Amino acid sequence: MKDSLLKLTVRLYDSRDIEKLDKLWEQNCKFYTTQNSFVVDVLKRGMESIIAENENVKDMLKSGKIFDEMKRLTSMLDRFVDVGYNHYKESYVIGKENQTLISRLYNIIFRIAQDKGISIDSYNRGFFDELPENFERVTDALIKEFDVRGDT
Repeated sequence: MKDSLLKLTVRLYDSRDIEKLDKLWEQNCKFYTTQNSFVVDVLKRGMESIIAENENVKDMLKSGKIFDEMKRLTSMLDRFVDVGYNHYKESYVIGKENQTLISRLYNIIFRIAQDKGISIDSYNRGFFDELPENFERVTDALIKEFDVRGDT
């Protein structure tokens, strides 16, 4: 049996996996004599991990703990869904409020523009669509704030 797999070719097509493997090799090459011995070690560790996971599942099935774990995970997922739904609902409401406000402002500004002699065609063609000077800075700051909140 041992001799049946003297040579095994492994093909990785996902560039992210290839990058991970390359990075691991760079970080650990000093511990191995060849890149092949490194890949063999990675495969062995992966097999050991899968075997350990399978044993853990068997033990949990025997003891009945797997159902408790499934309940715990389901409960956690339900909380994530609730939080996500609440954020989605809040974003939806804010979006609709903003849409209403923008529509009102558009119509008011449009009437003022007409009174000031600004061409309706110029207005509707986007002649006045340029963003204020500091708008990009404000947008960048809000994106950073969002990223920070997302990390916590």
